[in-house]
Amino acid sequence: MWYSRDSTSQGKRIAVRSCCIFAFVAVSVICISVWFESGMSTPTVEFVVPDGYRGRFVLFVDPINGVALRQRDGVVTIDIPVSGVLRIKDDSILARWHTPKARYQDGTPILYEPNGKAKPGEAMLLGAGSSEVDEDGTRIHWNYVGTRADYDQGIGITAVEEECAKQIKEYRDQSE
Repeated sequence: MWYSRDSTSQGKRIAVRSCCIFAFVAVSVICISVWFESGMSTPTVEFVVPDGYRGRFVLFVDPINGVALRQRDGVVTIDIPVSGVLRIKDDSILARWHTPKARYQDGTPILYEPNGKAKPGEAMLLGAGSSEVDEDGTRIHWNYVGTRADYDQGIGITAVEEECAKQIKEYRDQSE
């Protein structure tokens, strides 16, 4: 006989392993397809700031008086007021992985810093995805529109932080 019993069982083991690998890959592809089709893919969060806006803007969770963030066609558009502070009902969309974008109200796009280098003096979206929980448990998300030099020097931060502190105090006073 030109083959041995050992070579037959080895062939069966290889065939079984191959089938297992194929099944694993097939199930993985199906799961990933279902995940993307179900809307679990990364949403885009587009911040719309007033024309010419430079400085920090802050979003904080106020479940009573905050605005509801809504996703439409995979994009959540957030209109930032002139004050630079926006109360939102829920931050779950910001707490998960998302793709940040920004533009001015007139439609002029604002470059997101990790995606490229801005021209000298050109505003960029910086600090996107930065968040914190303050000592009383309020969840705060902050971003910055301006040049890297402005950001490094803290230009446009103090007034927004003061407004944010004032609004958070109002929110807490209403909650009590």
